Amino acid sequence: MPCHQINLISLKFTVKSRDRLIKSLKDLGYGVTDCGNTIFTTSMEFNLKAGKVIIETSRFSQNNTADLVNRVKRKYSENTLKDLAKKKRWALRQREENKYAMTRY
Repeated sequence: MPCHQINLISLKFTVKSRDRLIKSLKDLGYGVTDCGNTIFTTSMEFNLKAGKVIIETSRFSQNNTADLVNRVKRKYSENTLKDLAKKKRWALRQREENKYAMTRY
């Protein structure tokens, strides 16, 4: 019987911008290793071509795993809004946690 067991969870995770995902992960404090279509952090592997994230569950419980992916998705969405506001020359204001408003200058 093995002394150590590693369980992996695979979740659907599609992104349009690889660079934005890397920025989001760095904003959350993760060390990022970029290997083309696959991005690695200490606990996650993002396969951009397959559109999924693989998480080692031995470090997290089921609830923490879902929360971890949701935090990355929220940060990715926030960075998408920031990029869009900058591109369109709009002002982005945070109204509440995870709620933003964009207005023209």
